Amino acid sequence: RWPTSTAKLVFDRFVVDDRGSLVVCHLQLPDEQEVIVASAHLDWQGYSLYLPRGYEGNSPFAKTANPTTDLADIDRLERGSTRLAALQALVQYLNSDRQRRNVPVVLGGDFNDGSHLDWTAQTY
Repeated sequence: RWPTSTAKLVFDRFVVDDRGSLVVCHLQLPDEQEVIVASAHLDWQGYSLYLPRGYEGNSPFAKTANPTTDLADIDRLERGSTRLAALQALVQYLNSDRQRRNVPVVLGGDFNDGSHLDWTAQTY
């Protein structure tokens, strides 16, 4: 519906090892305003939310002997994911051009990460 002036793959680990991708498209709206729409399918591995519940973070169906509650272990698994690297690549792309910094951005997709709603009484 709206012309795409630029499409760029900002982060791509999907082809290499299925660890995520992020693409941006620059759209020209009818009023000549530009908007950047970004679509993310972030890394599914290193999902540290599973650890305290007694599951492996790289295999959602594999149980562990005991839940992992050590914050260093949870953080290490989370940082082993490429989710942060993908989002950092997006920020770097957006900040790499002075004009691009003022363009509205819409980011959507599958972030493969939790929210504050994952830690409520209803989720246990």
